[in-house]
Amino acid sequence: MHKLNWRLSAIRLTFKEYFVYIKRNPGLISQIPKRFCEESVLYVSYLLAKIYEMLTGRTKNTYLIKNLRSLTHDMKKANDLYKPSLFWKDLYGQFERVLYTSNIGQFKTQRYNRRFSCPYPNSDIIFQSFIWLYWNNIKQRDTLDLLRTIEEPSLGKGETYTINGKKISYDLLQSLDEFYAIYPHLSKNTNIIICELGAGYGRLGYVFLKAIPSGSYIIVDLPGSLIIAEYYLSKLFPKKDGLRYKDTKKYKSFDRKMLSNYKVVLLAPWQLSLITDKSLDVFINIYSFQEMTMMQIENYFSIIDRKCKGIFYSKQNFVSDNPKDDIRIEMKDYPVKKSWTRIYKRPSTIHQSSFEGLYKVTGS
Repeated sequence: MHKLNWRLSAIRLTFKEYFVYIKRNPGLISQIPKRFCEESVLYVSYLLAKIYEMLTGRTKNTYLIKNLRSLTHDMKKANDLYKPSLFWKDLYGQFERVLYTSNIGQFKTQRYNRRFSCPYPNSDIIFQSFIWLYWNNIKQRDTLDLLRTIEEPSLGKGETYTINGKKISYDLLQSLDEFYAIYPHLSKNTNIIICELGAGYGRLGYVFLKAIPSGSYIIVDLPGSLIIAEYYLSKLFPKKDGLRYKDTKKYKSFDRKMLSNYKVVLLAPWQLSLITDKSLDVFINIYSFQEMTMMQIENYFSIIDRKCKGIFYSKQNFVSDNPKDDIRIEMKDYPVKKSWTRIYKRPSTIHQSSFEGLYKVTGS
């Protein structure tokens, strides 16, 4: 009975979510039959894959599924402040089904990961023009000449366009845009420790590690995204020292000296409190605070205040509606500490619906 009630509640919330999105954009109603068919096929494929696993003990992406189960088990024991909102519970249900049925080597073009990556271009000609304009915008700020030295990795099979002999993608340009929103305000110390909460598959971490090789990058995320980031960055930087979640879960604390010994550190949200105070130089959140409850957001802002001694970068929507959790968050709702110094708050480079803010975290 409990499972039935949970299923009925999930269906009700899904219809509520669709109603809100269709009310905002009526054109989406034409996509419902296609989405319904896609989800139905995915669900049936998932059930068949689970049956196959029961009979043979074999699955697709065995290592990643094992990691997902370990993380999910640990998450159930964590404080509710670090657990996914209803919005994200639905996404991770989708992710588990994708993991059981799809080739993870093409994750950048799978519909689930489109939520973290580039949307499908409706017109290739228009999209190429957009990429060219965005490339030129970043070129004006490219003080480290990264457009010449960095290109979109082939891992994940994302869509790319060649400019000046380099494979360029929307995700790469967006990451460079965000990097240069932060980089001019960093200290001259190159042994910096950067922490990104809600890093998706690690696109911004890739750019930071290429641009500042002596730095350390901590990725903090929920199970589905964390295992993809681990998969992605461990293959792109195989010779770099890294701490995977299966290693970090053995630690009771993370001080600055220990963190600086590694290039990539993978943490779950409930491990953030184990970082010693004022160990982080940069804290980053891009488009994920807006998908949390206000209690969770307030908790993370307090953590930033304690753990960071440098700058905090945030990019969110001016207004974000989350029908599943019955939450509407506006720019003014984010609990920025009075002790922080605002460096800037401005519209994002390309999305008129988004803003970015940079703050000097001086502590309460």
